[in-house]
Amino acid sequence: LFNKCCAFPRSAEHIFSAADCAAALQELLEGHKRVASKALEVVPVDEHVWRVTQNYASCSCGDVRYLTLTSHFYVVVGQSMLALVDSGCGIPAETVARFIGDADRGKELLCFLTHWHDDHIYGIHGGDVSRDLNMRLLAHASDAEHIAEGCGKSKSDVQVVEDLQQFDLGGITLTVLH
Repeated sequence: LFNKCCAFPRSAEHIFSAADCAAALQELLEGHKRVASKALEVVPVDEHVWRVTQNYASCSCGDVRYLTLTSHFYVVVGQSMLALVDSGCGIPAETVARFIGDADRGKELLCFLTHWHDDHIYGIHGGDVSRDLNMRLLAHASDAEHIAEGCGKSKSDVQVVEDLQQFDLGGITLTVLH
């Protein structure tokens, strides 16, 4: 009945009754209590790409009405650069990327943000918007302003990328699809 992996419906939107929304929220919260996953899991996808999964229930961010069981982001390690695709929510994603690319600490870090939802951008600053970033933030023009605002940064801090634009990380090329 409800999509538990996306924005949670609210009765104020008059799509579902208040009772249905309350029952679904209670069921979802109970599901979160049963989650036995780790707060953070890093799994290699291949020799250059890692999927990072966070237990969203352990993230202290965002709108409580937006609930999902997990939040994912990816780390890509090229020969000359590291890249994040999104940044998760609770911990500084830069820390995870630098941990994965341990021998690559001097490499430039790019962070491609797919959209402005909290479970995609709050790992930029790990909850501290005043924190200096040692990475370039990149986003499509349609989301750049919202992303900058959500990250506590100015619009000029987010580099606008275009559909099909390519980035060579050294042996690996990322292509923007929007």
